[in-house]
Amino acid sequence: NVPGGSHEIAIQWQVDGGGTAYLGDRNMTIAAFSAPCPDMTAAFDDLAPASGDRNIRVLCWDPHRADHPAPTLTDVDNILFGASNSVRDYYLVNSHNRVFLEKAAIKGWYDADKSADYYWGPEDTNDSNGDGWIHPHVEKWAEAVKKADASFNFAAYDLDGDAYLDADELSVLMVIPQNSPFGTVRTLVSQEYPASLPFVADGITIPTITEVYAGNPLSLSAAAHELAHSLFNLPDMYFNFFLPYAAGMYSLMDILYSDSHLDPFLKIRLGWVQPAIVTQSGYIPINAIERSHVAYILYDPGHGSQEYFIIENRQPGMGYDSDLPDAGLAIWHIMEDANVYGNLTAPAGVDPGNWATIAAGDWGRRAIRMIRPVYGPPFNNNLALWDGADPATGYDLLSVDVNPNHATLKWADGTPSGFSIKEISPSGPEMTALIEVPGSPVQVEQHPEMPANHYLAQNYPNPFNSATVIHYSVARPGRVQVQIFNVAGQLVRVLADGQEQAGKKTIIWDGTNASGESVASGIYFYQCTTSDWNQTKKMTILK
Repeated sequence: NVPGGSHEIAIQWQVDGGGTAYLGDRNMTIAAFSAPCPDMTAAFDDLAPASGDRNIRVLCWDPHRADHPAPTLTDVDNILFGASNSVRDYYLVNSHNRVFLEKAAIKGWYDADKSADYYWGPEDTNDSNGDGWIHPHVEKWAEAVKKADASFNFAAYDLDGDAYLDADELSVLMVIPQNSPFGTVRTLVSQEYPASLPFVADGITIPTITEVYAGNPLSLSAAAHELAHSLFNLPDMYFNFFLPYAAGMYSLMDILYSDSHLDPFLKIRLGWVQPAIVTQSGYIPINAIERSHVAYILYDPGHGSQEYFIIENRQPGMGYDSDLPDAGLAIWHIMEDANVYGNLTAPAGVDPGNWATIAAGDWGRRAIRMIRPVYGPPFNNNLALWDGADPATGYDLLSVDVNPNHATLKWADGTPSGFSIKEISPSGPEMTALIEVPGSPVQVEQHPEMPANHYLAQNYPNPFNSATVIHYSVARPGRVQVQIFNVAGQLVRVLADGQEQAGKKTIIWDGTNASGESVASGIYFYQCTTSDWNQTKKMTILK
């Protein structure tokens, strides 16, 4: 997700305390390629690729509610910035080390100026007491930041000198003791009445505040969810009524306060996952997204670039997805056209009155849909992913299906997309599926035909991250070798070496050498050889 133009590449080595880093001979390969579409770098709402440090100023404010005791500052610090099981580590894992939350300061507990009953009391609509405040909750945000300002220089983080703190310069996170987790991101003001005025500290406008009610035990996901709003402009995706397409446990932006990872659409837009466009029918390796960092895009140029499907492999126990109640392929339907998602009618089984409460412009809830093999009601997170070993969730996902209980791959207007996902393998870190693309015949048959000539196809995907598929055809029985070489001509891996019958063949390379070690990023060559023929093609691996 790099825009056109010149760029500077900085490389940083991180060394454990007391360690030493040595820099010897190294090779860097930069592969620039254009995806056929959709353009995941184009502007969409307020989303943009995110990398680098994000500074967080944490202020802990206590209204002293007797039944909501405050945790220690050490515990708050650990849940936010600890080495593991923390919000900082959550974003390191989700971003694949692209984003690092930097602790600008953590201070408190600041005592509330008034009793807790006041802050949770009624609003003063016309500011009858003349203090400039209407809503007690809005007042408490300003009160807490004023207390923090006494020992913190906000101006030091105005890196561009515009007297305005952007989210990539500094975010203010307010932590409040409460047994149940909750959170908001709101506009910070210095008064509400008779006019709303911006909040200025040290000559710098602080536009927003992220508020997190800590939970007991402390909730990592509540803080990660709210910071996703303030740091990256991510949308809410939760519903308070039954909706068969809801993300549920499979995106942080649902409100189940699970530590699960973000959905692939948001990761792609943030530049944390590589989109691989499926342009030809065939068997595709779909490896666990937390290992491969790849999600597959089903896109039809004839239908347009603003509606497509995403396939990812989600496996419990990888990173912060440890709490996932299901394993297998997650399949998502994405709509980027506001004229499409803004005019959707209530999905089948959803009360139209409830659906009408979702604003037309609320793309987080309308435009990101999880296609579930078992829809309900009731809503079931345990049967949400596609597993070829389970008859309930492993059936072929077609554009048109005579079984009314089966999900289908249809566009928002109800027309068949032409895509099919068949022969889904049993769930595991390495899965495969036969993906049929409109206008592209299946090139690899279950029962190979007799080809007239030898043939070596271009690997797919290419470039790739963790695995790629190589198709080749053998015209006559005989010995066949399929080998991988590096740019120096050195043999890296033998994928096949033995007698084979004539027919169409498929082989997968997982990006490892003969010793099972992952190879470095760069250009490699793969060669297919028989007694009377050989052909070589080039591939690129990106780690």
